[in-house]
Amino acid sequence: MNISKSYQDLISCCNYRIMLLDGGFGTVLSQQNLTEADFRGKMFADHYVELKGDNDVLCLTAPDKVKAIHIAYLEAGADLIRTDTFGATSFGQAKYRLQHMAYDIAKAGAQVAREAIKEYNERRGALGTMITPKFVVGSIGPAGNVVSESFSELVEAYGEQIRGLLDGGADVLLVESVFDTLNCKAALYAICKECEKRGELYPIMVSAIIDDGRGRLKSGQSARAFWHSVSSFPIFSVGFEGASAADVLPHLRNVKDAYVRVSAFTDGYIPNDLLVNVVGGRGTTPETIRTFMRSLAGRDPRKVPSRNYNLLLSGLDPMEVAPGSGLVSVAAPEKPGKVIRVNLDAGLEDPKSKMPRFLTELLKKPATAERPVMIESVRWDVLLAGMECVQGKGIVNSISLKEGEEVFLARAEEIRRHGFAVVCKAEDEKGLALTYERRVELFENMYRLLVGRLDFLPEDILFDPNVCPIGTGRDEYPESAKDFFGACRYVKEMLPRAHVVGELSLLSYAYKEDALLRDCMHAVFLYHACLAGMDFAIEATGALPAYEEVPLELRHLIEDLLFNRSPEATDALLECAEASARSKAGGASGKIFMPRLEKRLAELKLNPSARPPFAAKFVLASMDSIVHDIDRDILGKILSNYGFPVVDLGSGCSCEKIMESLVCEQPDIVYLSAQFASGFSEMLHVVREFKKNDIGTVLVVGGGIVTDKLAAVRLAPEALGPVVYVSDMRKIVKVVEALADDSKRPAFLAALKAHQDRLRLS
Repeated sequence: MNISKSYQDLISCCNYRIMLLDGGFGTVLSQQNLTEADFRGKMFADHYVELKGDNDVLCLTAPDKVKAIHIAYLEAGADLIRTDTFGATSFGQAKYRLQHMAYDIAKAGAQVAREAIKEYNERRGALGTMITPKFVVGSIGPAGNVVSESFSELVEAYGEQIRGLLDGGADVLLVESVFDTLNCKAALYAICKECEKRGELYPIMVSAIIDDGRGRLKSGQSARAFWHSVSSFPIFSVGFEGASAADVLPHLRNVKDAYVRVSAFTDGYIPNDLLVNVVGGRGTTPETIRTFMRSLAGRDPRKVPSRNYNLLLSGLDPMEVAPGSGLVSVAAPEKPGKVIRVNLDAGLEDPKSKMPRFLTELLKKPATAERPVMIESVRWDVLLAGMECVQGKGIVNSISLKEGEEVFLARAEEIRRHGFAVVCKAEDEKGLALTYERRVELFENMYRLLVGRLDFLPEDILFDPNVCPIGTGRDEYPESAKDFFGACRYVKEMLPRAHVVGELSLLSYAYKEDALLRDCMHAVFLYHACLAGMDFAIEATGALPAYEEVPLELRHLIEDLLFNRSPEATDALLECAEASARSKAGGASGKIFMPRLEKRLAELKLNPSARPPFAAKFVLASMDSIVHDIDRDILGKILSNYGFPVVDLGSGCSCEKIMESLVCEQPDIVYLSAQFASGFSEMLHVVREFKKNDIGTVLVVGGGIVTDKLAAVRLAPEALGPVVYVSDMRKIVKVVEALADDSKRPAFLAALKAHQDRLRLS
């Protein structure tokens, strides 16, 4: 967007002097002893609700009285004239049953202020006095209570008011008297949306009331956290309101490095050490503004600092991610972490309906409310529902090029309008990027789109290069970890101010039976990832050992895997893991690590005499776009060794691909696997599509994210046929026998239904 002419003129004025905003409109109005008839005028003479007290309606019923107040402030020296539209929204006018007049009141308010400036300038011109620029500031007060009104309802109400103000000739838009930042973000969302429609960005001023004894907004945010919450929006100024300068000064100091202009609205004396760009009154009169003008004469405005490009986040408290500030841990609410991770995709309820309730309860607790939030989901509607509940500045995880550039850009714009940072996953229509070349190609393209086309703040971009499992015994991409580190370095060197995030849960999946080994693997990986430039680590909390605390021999074995330094690296680490397991067990251990299971399955030879006396054809599919799904791989080998026909569709399967396989392969059983919440969401989609198309094929489900209860509560009720959860792939033959044998099938299905009914009720 281009900036409006009023924006250009306002910048020119602010560069050499402190701008003066008018005072309290209601204060002057109360001195005029207006009657009910004055508020009604001719337009609402027969209105069925009392209108006295609705100052905004005077813009329609008594515009001359409103204009006279504006002129009085102009003559006192005000440069910026607030419209009499503080409550000109459908919510603000509901008390007076004038919701339908919100647009007209807002438009009339801007027109009256515009006429006042014109008349004032004409008087000055007639006297031969120099005419200085004056600006109409569209006043936007709190529209409603975010507890009772939804975010979208607030956006709609603000949008109507903003259209009226701009249509009436407002030069500047002021979101004032902010007591709840979520309410403020709804107004900013509406402003950005309207400016985009008009192709022009108007100056946006934001001012919050901090009157709590703890020095916070009524909603609990500190002054600096408030600044962080609005920092992604294209605002002209941020400021605070208080009864005296002493009330405002500490909070202005807390945002002294804000790279926008700052304002102070107060009732009393303006001290010399108050470094501001805009000063205004609250419950004041023109005489107070005249005093302000004299005290500000000759004083230089605050110099706006250069942006330091640090990532600003917030909950109730601020958080700043700067070079050298260390790794930022992202973890579930019950775990220690600097950022709270919220992912409900694999929960027992629909995540879209649960997300608002979950976040509302989560952010009521001080221990969690003070921290920023990362909202994570594979579903865009769930991400939107989450963003609409958070007053702080959080992170959205994630968007990608999977559905093309236009969808990527549209979603990124929505994220910016909500005031969030964004995680961009290395994925496109071809699937996950798992090589260095593919990763950097996608990152460069996404960075160009975000920064070049959207003017997205580069420090608000986090790239996810995809952490892949290592040491599985079946490593299609042996240099994946090494390429991950290379991608981190590329982002830091070639994509200025962007950040890197990695999720560690899959890295050591092949050794999930040994918690200590997994911790050591994570510690060594984190050490090298941080050296390469990774800033954020998801689920890397707890008592991880320091890099130096990992035994030297084990450290070298892990690094051999990470950097692909030896073809025997997996075997060496496997032997180490098995030796450790035997030592802990005091002899033989029952643990079978996945690499060993892979080896045994590969060594097995098909024994025709061992084939079961029944047949069943399988289609196997992984929902997640990972290098390979270990559970699916093992299941495929087990089934093949027993002689079952198997069609393996691979990883990252779409619903369309699975549906096509039903026609082409006509399987008896379909196995679906999911390791992550995103994969489970896709699994649920497949189950629903089966039912929608009257497909009752048996579904067997498994994977790291799926549980027995999850299958019973979320999947089985959505399916037309039976849904069987299998926790141990080695038990699959018994399950198949029960399903394929006509004499055993009814009892098996009856027991399954009873079991799942109990789980749903528990």
